[in-house]
Amino acid sequence: MKFFCFFVILHGWLYGVQWSCTNPDVEVMCSDKKCESHTDFTPISVTFEERGALSICAYSGCWEGRGEMRTFHEYRIIRGNNLPFSTSHALSHEAFILLLNTHDHSAMIQGGGFSMPLRCERTRSHK
Repeated sequence: MKFFCFFVILHGWLYGVQWSCTNPDVEVMCSDKKCESHTDFTPISVTFEERGALSICAYSGCWEGRGEMRTFHEYRIIRGNNLPFSTSHALSHEAFILLLNTHDHSAMIQGGGFSMPLRCERTRSHK
C-alpha cells in the first residue's frame, strides 16, 4: 500500500495535469457595466497546469505567466495577476480568474474584458 501511494504521488509530480480550454460557442466582452455577446469571433485558447503555468491566447498574442490555484472538491480556481501580453508591450498587464469544474469540464473566465464560458479538456504534461 505504501508503494502504491508513493507511485501515485510520484506520477502526479512527473506528469503534471494540464487543462486546455476554448470558447467554441460564444465570445462575451464586458465593459462600462454592460456585456455583449458575439457569435462571429475567433475562439480564445486557455491552457494551465495545476503547478501554475497559465496562458490565455486571443487574436494576436497571449497573456502568459504563473497562476495561483485553489482546489475545492471538483472545482479549481486559477488566478493570474499582472500577466504580460506576449506581442505588445504597449498593452497593459491583465489579471484573469478562471473557475473550472473538473467533473463536467466546463469553466468560466473573466479578465482582459472577457467574461465567458469555456469548454476544457484534461491532458497530461511531462516535465
